[in-house]
Parts: sequence; C-alpha cells; structure tokens
Amino acid sequence: MTAITLADQLLQHNLTPPQANHEDWCYYDVSRVLATPLTQAVAKPHREVEPNTLYFFNDTCVWGALDPAITVTKQAAPPIASTQNPFVQLKKDVTIQLECQQFNGDITLIYEADGYQSSDVTLTGTDSTVRVHRRFINTQKSLQNNQLACHLTPGTSVTIVDTNAQNKGAILDFMDVYVSQNAVFKAINTAVLCANARFQSRVYLNQETAQATLHGLSINGCGDQSFYNTHVHHNAPNTQSRQLFKSLNKNDSVFEYNGKVSVAPKAQQIDSYQLNQNIILDEYAAVHSRPQLFIEADDVQCSHGSTTGDIPSDALFYLNSRGLNPLVSRSLLLKAFIQDVLTFAGDDTAAIMDGLDHII
Repeated sequence: MTAITLADQLLQHNLTPPQANHEDWCYYDVSRVLATPLTQAVAKPHREVEPNTLYFFNDTCVWGALDPAITVTKQAAPPIASTQNPFVQLKKDVTIQLECQQFNGDITLIYEADGYQSSDVTLTGTDSTVRVHRRFINTQKSLQNNQLACHLTPGTSVTIVDTNAQNKGAILDFMDVYVSQNAVFKAINTAVLCANARFQSRVYLNQETAQATLHGLSINGCGDQSFYNTHVHHNAPNTQSRQLFKSLNKNDSVFEYNGKVSVAPKAQQIDSYQLNQNIILDEYAAVHSRPQLFIEADDVQCSHGSTTGDIPSDALFYLNSRGLNPLVSRSLLLKAFIQDVLTFAGDDTAAIMDGLDHII
C-alpha cells in the first residue's frame, strides 16, 4: 500500500495547511512536514516501560505500573479550543486520560516514532504536585503530531519538563493548559540540535491567583529549525505569568519565538512578563522574535522584551585579557547566558551541555 502524506490527510478532512501569511507560521517550512510519508511501523515497544511511564511508539501506547493515586483510561477525545491550526484538527478520536488524585511525584511520557505518530493525552490534577517528564525520540523520516491537555484544579501544581535532543525527524507538539485558583503551572522545553521541531503552548489562567511559568531553550546548528509559539490568556484578575525563551543559533539554522499575552477586560491587577533572548554565532543563522501584548484591562502590569545579537565583544575581550583563550571564553559566556534556564531545568541538563559543546 502506498503511503500517503500529511498533505493528503489534510485534504481528506477538507483542511487547508497553514500558509506563510498566517503570522504564527510565517517562518515555518510547512512543506517539509507535509511531504513526510505517513508510514506505519510495527508498533512494538523498544524498551521496558518503567513505573508511572506512558510509552508511545507510533500509534500504540503502553504504560508501566502506576501509583494508586494515578488512574489511566481511554476516553473519547474532548473538543479542542478554537484554533486555525489544521494539524491539531487531526488529533485522535481517543485520548489517554491521566487522572492524579492527591499524587505527589513524577510521571514520564516517552514519544518515539520511526514512522507517523499521532497521540492525545489529557492530564487532570487534583490536590496534587506532579512533575511530568516528556521525551521526544524520532528518526529522520518520522513525524510526530502530539496533543496534550492539562487541567489543574485549585491548589494543584504541575511542572512539565520536555527533552528533545538530536532528533532528525519532524515534531509538531500542541499543549493546552487550563489553570484554576491557586494552581501553579510550570514548563520548560529544550530543543537541542533538532532538524524540525515546533512547539505550541496555550495557557488559560481562568481563576484568581492562578500562575504560569513558561521557559524554553533552543540550540540550533547545521540547518536545524525550531519554533516556539506561546499564548497566555489572563482571563481572571490577580493572575501571574512569566515567559523566558532563549536560543543559540549557528550554521544555516532557523529559530522563531512567537509569544502572545492576552488580557481580558475583567482581568485587572494581573502581572505578566515575557522575554526572548537570542545569540547568533555566525552570519548564516536566522532568528525571528515577536513578543506581543493584547491588553483590554487598564490596571495591569505587563512588559515584554527581545534581544538578538552576537556574543558581546567587550565581555570576550575582558576574559581574554585575564588569560583565558577564546574558546574557553566563549564557552563561559554561553553557559552564563543559559544559566537561568539550566537552573529551571534541574537535573535534565546533560543534552543541553552536549549541544552547547557542539556549537561552540
């Protein structure tokens, strides 16, 4: 049987791929994804599944022994929030429902593909403190189209740590998060030396004192492409959000940060801050940064910023004048540049340091 492409599948569902005139997709090479054949390999796990782990291999999901406070079921996928993204519209009809009741611990989601993978996971946290580790693994001719929805009830805390390192296929990942009163959501995504990765995060702060923190770090070289598209919705007063995204770019790579913050008319006294900082290490890399604010309330504290440039020459000169050679000086300055993201990532830094050594 001849494998179809993602473009064929969109056409079968009367969906039109995003075009360059869509702001969120201006610099994304959609053609690379659409031309990927949707072949399906034998769905057999490549490794033993550890406890509290969901393992996706292509379109099959298995899970290890679960804590009694975690319930896993398969349910009809709920309708998604309004979106013009046709890839999200191709989500599976069934979602893997993870319900955490008074659970304090770690959950691992492993997405592995050597063909086409489409996954849908819904995480619900109640009176819980959950740290979710997500690992993305794919081969050169694979494509992942993943959806994750998180629902945080009052008082719940969820932290998501994404590791995406040296993957040569394409990754489309879409996350919707709904945060209630006194709930805290945190996320960090690292894309290190990956050929084609696009991550979209939409966070809805729907009740007072809800908080969200989004961090990202992308290290790109040798034609790598990575894209972060974030949108934080302040729908209630007295909510807080923080966004910090950084990138290091070299050798014909492309990086894009497209970050939005929307403040509803009733969302008074909110506090929002977003910052994107990028370093270009040669004259061939491209960076596109668009932090944006949409404010409909009049008593708010909102700010954003963006910087893109080379390693500061005066800082290099200072270190060189103290006896450090140029290579060591560059390494120290780049490590200092990403230190705040490394701190947020905790112990999940090995791939980051490997990527840093590769592009220095």
